[in-house]
Amino acid sequence: MLYVVVQRALAAGASVLGNTRQLVAGDPADNDPAEWQRVIAAAEALSTEYPFHRGIYTSGEKLLAVNRPAVETRRESLPIRKFRTCSAGSISRASTIRREVWAH
Repeated sequence: MLYVVVQRALAAGASVLGNTRQLVAGDPADNDPAEWQRVIAAAEALSTEYPFHRGIYTSGEKLLAVNRPAVETRRESLPIRKFRTCSAGSISRASTIRREVWAH
């Protein structure tokens, strides 16, 4: 009896998710991204670049969620001594690097 209940629950869940796909930004699209419609995403992205921008899109009946790769979520730190070595001598260059790091 429990087996039947679990199978029905899985089938019901799969039918709801049947038209949704989760994609990793930067991976090649299975279909033509020019056919995608933006639901929630960066306004400046061209339609041909949608697979490279996180957001939610539709393609026909499918709902596509594009997320950045998990590896981009890792937080790694750079020791201050190494940072000073990398930005040696140039105050403007160091402030530019800091601005880029903190902006993301």
